Amino acid sequence: MNTPYPSADQVFSSLDEATAETIAAKHGTPVYLISENALRERIRAMRAAVAAYPGGRIAWSFKTNPLLGILSIMRDEGLDVEVVSDFEYQTVREAGVPACDIVFNGPARSDDALVDALRGGAVVNLDHREELERLIALGDEIGERVKIGFRVKTEGQRRFGFSMERNELADAVARVTEAPHLQFGGLHNHLGADIRDLDRFRRFGTCLAELARKHGTPLDWVDVGGGLAGTNARPEETVRRHSWIHPQDYCAAVLPALIGTAHSLILEPGRSLIEPTGALLTRVVGVRTTPDGGPAYIIDGGVNSVSSALSRNPPVRALVDDSRHLQSATLYGPLCMNKDKPAENISLPVLRRGDLI
Repeated sequence: MNTPYPSADQVFSSLDEATAETIAAKHGTPVYLISENALRERIRAMRAAVAAYPGGRIAWSFKTNPLLGILSIMRDEGLDVEVVSDFEYQTVREAGVPACDIVFNGPARSDDALVDALRGGAVVNLDHREELERLIALGDEIGERVKIGFRVKTEGQRRFGFSMERNELADAVARVTEAPHLQFGGLHNHLGADIRDLDRFRRFGTCLAELARKHGTPLDWVDVGGGLAGTNARPEETVRRHSWIHPQDYCAAVLPALIGTAHSLILEPGRSLIEPTGALLTRVVGVRTTPDGGPAYIIDGGVNSVSSALSRNPPVRALVDDSRHLQSATLYGPLCMNKDKPAENISLPVLRRGDLI
């Protein structure tokens, strides 16, 4: 039986009012909190699960939390890095990550960044035909026989990648064979975001395996992207704790069909690793009522601090004593906009200006 892992509200359940006040006094509010122990625990569980599959490789999705302190932990734990823009690529390179430990995806990349990445040995997955033609035109500036991959469209995807239905992928692979300095290296797809249905990953792994065999295996890499859910509820769901999908179950869903199709099987976890290990400490800066007369609290960190509050229902806890009466309340952020409402109709103690959440 897989070991359960705590969600964010469990990770920070031991944070008491006195400790929170000490943090707030030193750093001000709003301030982000990360549990390094919980983060390392998740990374190690993911690494152990991936290690059971030949060629398994983890490239952490940098966009999910582009803080250099988090990057340092990921690298310390042996993870590669996935980036999706020139800015992200340059940031992690300047932080000391060699190109050979980078997976470079995304729809909008400059010639300079692509050339640097390819010459340095990064995994580069192209998004569309125009990128391929640019690389062909660059010729020897890239180097001799560098390998490139292609992002493909599956499950009715429309925006990113090469279409199989319109033979875009087959045409691109054929085009590469005509370019003396390019080689076809691998395939990539990112199924989606916040996925809890492991059957989708099973079908996805089978689809990519069939596609890889069609184009000649073993490839150098098959990159299955990310998409594994975190623990926070969606807006249409009640605020509740979701069990973290164990990495063993995730890998058992997406990877078995791909064994033998490529020398490297790349996974790009992001939210599933970082989301349950982070929190935002905020302070009540105003008390008012909602239009229907209920209590509302204005806090100094809203959707400007946690934009995912617009699409998630994160757990909320007031760091006050247990003797206060509970009531249904709404939280407003500091922005002068209607959408800055991090939470509504949640059970909170009666709060006062200065209290911490």
